[in-house]
Amino acid sequence: MPFQSNIRPIKTIEFKEAIQNYTASQLEKEKSTIENAISHLQSSNKRMDLLLKKLQADHTKSKMVDEDQFQQEFGNEELVESNEDGKNTGNSEDIKLFEDSIKENEGVLYNYFVRLQAIRDEEEARLTSTKTNDGTITPATSNTTANPNNVFI
Repeated sequence: MPFQSNIRPIKTIEFKEAIQNYTASQLEKEKSTIENAISHLQSSNKRMDLLLKKLQADHTKSKMVDEDQFQQEFGNEELVESNEDGKNTGNSEDIKLFEDSIKENEGVLYNYFVRLQAIRDEEEARLTSTKTNDGTITPATSNTTANPNNVFI
């Protein structure tokens, strides 16, 4: 039985609300963490996709599409069990597992990209607005007139 948890990922709207209270350094740290997670998931998916293609090729007794890329990525690592003929013993259940894992990772990647965009939007909002003492936020362009002598930083 697959592992199930009562913990759910934070919803996008909740994430957007939460980061409004982050400091600039907290936002930067969160962005860095998400970018790192994206990088690792993309790398993982690339490796799983290569393994999946190899399993599918061996399963159907056809030639793998990109044997050179597979060799470059994995070298001579023994990644799947092989029989005495050197063919892997992977089956359709293994193939399904890789397909499902890649699909699940793609969903997680999508959520990460949405959060990364939310952080960028929050950073942009902070650059284009000001917060008053009473906590209200006003656009930085309100009550300003175009003047070539004004310097905005």
